[in-house]
Amino acid sequence: MNPFSDVEHPWSWMHREEIGCSSCPAQLNPFDIFFTHPVMKTLQCEKCSEFYSNGLFTTDAEGYYEHCRWCADGGTLYGCDKCVESFCKQCVLRNLGRVGVTECEASGKWVCYICDSSKVAKPVEFAQRVKKCVKLHDIALEEQQKKKELNRLKRQRVLAAQQRAKSKRSDGESTDEEEIERQLLGFVKVFEKMIEDEDVDHRTKRLVLAKIIESSENESEPEFKEDLASSDENGPSTSKPKARVNLLSKKKGKKVVPQKKESSEDESSDGSSSGFD
Repeated sequence: MNPFSDVEHPWSWMHREEIGCSSCPAQLNPFDIFFTHPVMKTLQCEKCSEFYSNGLFTTDAEGYYEHCRWCADGGTLYGCDKCVESFCKQCVLRNLGRVGVTECEASGKWVCYICDSSKVAKPVEFAQRVKKCVKLHDIALEEQQKKKELNRLKRQRVLAAQQRAKSKRSDGESTDEEEIERQLLGFVKVFEKMIEDEDVDHRTKRLVLAKIIESSENESEPEFKEDLASSDENGPSTSKPKARVNLLSKKKGKKVVPQKKESSEDESSDGSSSGFD
């Protein structure tokens, strides 16, 4: 994740603060590899962890360890008056400062940090804080990677759908419902104009209407088609349509009956009433 982001995260402070190994002067990258001291529970670099794990701790004639329990090295050692553990001056100064060195040299009987772990509570708590923030960072990084993967899969699905749609269009198939509806309404308008046109014969009108019916998926259309076929058996109509047929209402299942013109009654029932006696 971006260490220079303006968003403050629980681990952001680790980008600004120096974090060092408790066993040597080396600086640690908490977002890379680091270890926890097996005894002191403080931070430890990879090199010190490997050095501490190799070899044996030997004792002197008095029974004290000849190596520092913190760094597993020699030097100026402070021996505990309650146990046989020893700690070097450099490790005490690095982790506890001059106050820790003064406490070791001034007291008549000195108790080490294993016998009294409260003396190293601060570096131990610091190590626990670092490990907790690193864990939160790893969880957030994993979630971010999951989101990126999901977005990548979504983009792939969208591209695949676009490719399929493009392939269908290239084969002459329309996948756009609005385009299909637009074309169907165009057919309807053309047929309505043909109904009003006296020069178009009945067979041509029937073929155009059949094409419209086949393009739609309305349940009422087969019945409409049968009515049209039965009318075709009676022969083509040569008379002008009496009224305009509303095909849109037919699609909803309503059968529109053309209105007949009211014919005026004959002035007389036979030729005798001609006005002559």
